Amino acid sequence: MYLRPIRREDLPLLLKWTNDPDLRDLYLRRHFPVDEIEAGEWIAQLHKRSDSVSLVICLNDGRAIGIMGIHSIDWKNRLAESETVIGEKEFWSRGYATEAKMILLHYAFDTLNLRKMHGTIYSFNKGSLAYNQKCGYQVEGVQRLHVFKNGEYHDRIVVAVFREDWLPIWETFQKSGKL
Repeated sequence: MYLRPIRREDLPLLLKWTNDPDLRDLYLRRHFPVDEIEAGEWIAQLHKRSDSVSLVICLNDGRAIGIMGIHSIDWKNRLAESETVIGEKEFWSRGYATEAKMILLHYAFDTLNLRKMHGTIYSFNKGSLAYNQKCGYQVEGVQRLHVFKNGEYHDRIVVAVFREDWLPIWETFQKSGKL
């Protein structure tokens, strides 16, 4: 598996994933579908940002299965937010998000020199919480009944990992290729 920058050729996949109601409900903060123009403008702006890195998750054969990123980079305090979406449902719950997150954290901590990564997870998305915890994330707080999804309110869980807590997990991952 590897991560690569998003390219204009990824537009059809990004539209497919962003407009999939299941993905929007589980992962995305968007409520409405996106059209080709809006998605194209988003891709065009990606490379101009100094506070964000957006990447495609690829299998070794080159097949794109999702996207992830480092967002809202705070260079002074050396922290950022991460997001992960496995867009191809056949790859859900098979360890791909965990492997991709470990690669992303390696880049964030050892290339960008960040010291802390954080994110939020909706309480009904147990899989996201579990794989983030495998990668060293710990729950820092809960925003109770914070988000309205599927006709009811749900908690938003705030998670984070510090480089020093992640490093032993990375060493294990490098030796075995899994967690």
